[in-house]
Amino acid sequence: AQTLLRVKDKSVFQLIEDKGLQVAIESQIEELLALDEHRAVECLAAGWDSLSPETVVTSLEGRRDIIHLYLDAVFSRDFRAGAKFHNLQVELYADYDKDGLLGFLHHSVDYDIHHAFTICKARGLIQEQVSIVFRIQSAIHYTG
Repeated sequence: AQTLLRVKDKSVFQLIEDKGLQVAIESQIEELLALDEHRAVECLAAGWDSLSPETVVTSLEGRRDIIHLYLDAVFSRDFRAGAKFHNLQVELYADYDKDGLLGFLHHSVDYDIHHAFTICKARGLIQEQVSIVFRIQSAIHYTG
């Protein structure tokens, strides 16, 4: 995989996915992104169970747009895999994919609901605020 990456051969992505080599390229995430951001994100997300989301997100520090794409791809594979980052994902969806935020809010249970409401209110996302309020009311109804 490293040789293919060195010569900028895009077949490296298929090799990594087929052989589950995500851990082997941990130190070369930037090189993968430079070769093809979309394929790199998909390749890394496909191996979320061997190369942890924590490791990838740390490697992508400062690249919020790519972190969003990666965490979204992980979430679509296993909604609990990146649970540690769900508060961050609320912010990222609000910044990069407002259309995807509502679905995320409906399917995740691992974000702080007050944090999510604050983010949505600050960005004027009315439909998302209504959804959060409904979720809070439902929780009160079921526990009360």
